[in-house]
Amino acid sequence: MATFEQPKIHRSVSVERDYSNSEILEPVFQVYLDRINTQNSIGVVLEALEDTHLHSIDIEKQDYVRGCLAHLLEKSYYLAFTSGTTTADFMKELQLGMASTHNVPGYLREGHERELKRQPSFFESIEGTLERFTYIEKLPEIFRKKVEGIIVGGSMSYGPFFNIRQNLDSTGSSDIDAIFVVKGDFFNNDEWELFDQSDLFVESDKAMFHERRKKFSEFYLSDQVDVFSQRFDVPNHDFNMSTHFFTYDRFQNMCGGDFIDDLNATGNKVKTLRDYKAKRFEHATCNQLNFFGEVFPYTVPDQVQVSKGFVAEIPSYVIQDGKLYPGLYQNLISPEFLVFYDNTGAINEMVEIFRDSIGDRITRESHMHSQKGSLKRSHFRNQFFAPGRY
Repeated sequence: MATFEQPKIHRSVSVERDYSNSEILEPVFQVYLDRINTQNSIGVVLEALEDTHLHSIDIEKQDYVRGCLAHLLEKSYYLAFTSGTTTADFMKELQLGMASTHNVPGYLREGHERELKRQPSFFESIEGTLERFTYIEKLPEIFRKKVEGIIVGGSMSYGPFFNIRQNLDSTGSSDIDAIFVVKGDFFNNDEWELFDQSDLFVESDKAMFHERRKKFSEFYLSDQVDVFSQRFDVPNHDFNMSTHFFTYDRFQNMCGGDFIDDLNATGNKVKTLRDYKAKRFEHATCNQLNFFGEVFPYTVPDQVQVSKGFVAEIPSYVIQDGKLYPGLYQNLISPEFLVFYDNTGAINEMVEIFRDSIGDRITRESHMHSQKGSLKRSHFRNQFFAPGRY
């Protein structure tokens, strides 16, 4: 298994919830959160899991307990990963420990219906999360010669061990969302052997990727596109991966560069990204939220059909009346800022600048508008965040 250069989990912009004021969570979780960085992390999670049966939990608060346990397990996994433990070894140790865990409340073993997407059980989400991290862990070796960094977003950022569904009903399974920051030779046709020989992708997707990669090169060099998006089916698994390839310059301008300049300037801004997609972007209405939950209405302009796909102009970020509305791919990075692979450290540095800029902006706007803003309110999937996590 490869050793990953510069793996890092950035601290969240939002202050992590203090559980000590809750009569339910104080004896169960706060002590374990304090211990998890200094003791056997899986052992700490298992102790917390065993303790849940000691407390009578109202049905309204059961998701909150799931969220707190997911938070513990998330921290445990990241601690193991950044210390060099493989996901497979982490999973094996966790499964061994959970096999001897007794008196687990029934609600942790059951999912339930909710708006849009089914809420998986705690145990289903554990299995689904680690299955996806096992897959993600193999990607850097395949793309090492072609990418500078890989950032994991979407539900694997805001809901690991809590919201990750397997394909058990009509709502389907949770996919993987990732941003790949590519090197300059991404456009070249050489050194793709590891990708071509890999069993991580179906053959038809590989062929389509190469065809579209070459077209992206043409469109990018003639300044017609900014981002290259493609979905990959994962062989022998029930999930897929939505991948968004950014050149270093375009990623820098979204996280620093132009973005920082615009934050420091006055006046309104609507910055967009021209996204080269394999299929027509299905969300004609692409409204954005600010740190107070207010909506900026955005309608995607008529999409341009080009060879092997469509170009959709989607929001990169919006500034209106002194308020920032983070864009689609800025939302994809947040709230966890999970840099899973970084070749040189440059991507971590850029994401750290972005995270700090967002935090400073929330503080500035909260003071300016005399109300408390939060990153969570600006995220279009905030209703699916693990309760108590952000």
